[in-house]
Amino acid sequence: MIDKPKEKRQKKKSEVALQISEDRLQLLDTIHEIVNVELDNRGVTAEGNPHLENPPPRTSGSGPVRKPSRRLSLCQCIKKNLFRLS
Repeated sequence: MIDKPKEKRQKKKSEVALQISEDRLQLLDTIHEIVNVELDNRGVTAEGNPHLENPPPRTSGSGPVRKPSRRLSLCQCIKKNLFRLS
């Protein structure tokens, strides 16, 4: 059974955590509104790629192909060194 002072402390912590969460959500809503107003002022839509002049790199097709790294993964390195110690 939980004693009364401990229940009060837990309730107070829960209330504080709830208030912090509500404050953060309100702040995020405010930031979202500010960003939307700025996008409207610039004439940019929030959908799609707003940087048409600088598109993201292509993932397939032409372009440089990366060679696989010759470095060992962390797991491979640990296994290699463990076998040396045995």
